[in-house]
Amino acid sequence: MTEAKKAMTVQEVRDAIAKPKVITLPSGLVLKIRRLTPLDYLNEGLTTIPNEFFTFLVEINQGKLDLGNADENKTKKNFEIFEQFVNITLDKGVLEPKMMFKYDKEKAETHLLYSELNGTDQAMLVSEIIGKAEAK
Repeated sequence: MTEAKKAMTVQEVRDAIAKPKVITLPSGLVLKIRRLTPLDYLNEGLTTIPNEFFTFLVEINQGKLDLGNADENKTKKNFEIFEQFVNITLDKGVLEPKMMFKYDKEKAETHLLYSELNGTDQAMLVSEIIGKAEAK
């Protein structure tokens, strides 16, 4: 007789999602990461994300952001949210080697600077951490 599978608890599901994994970026760099969920961002204080922020992300990703015709206040706010989003993504999602978005002299010997990665690696890394990478 086969035993019926028991449903996972909420914490078991969260632990499974966040289980560390090793990825190889297109450049060949190997990193240990964990997938983040919206709860990770909420717990770090990123609680209010306006809908236009997602349009902003798409425009950045597609190289279509037109700063000349953009509302300056909305653009500034979107860049602030973007910076907070990437800081959380790198700080909580990249386990080894540690990574930083903005240069910090005190961390220079222990953390990679995000901008040291090429654009393809950057995109894949963030996609893997936020769970948007294509299934393999």
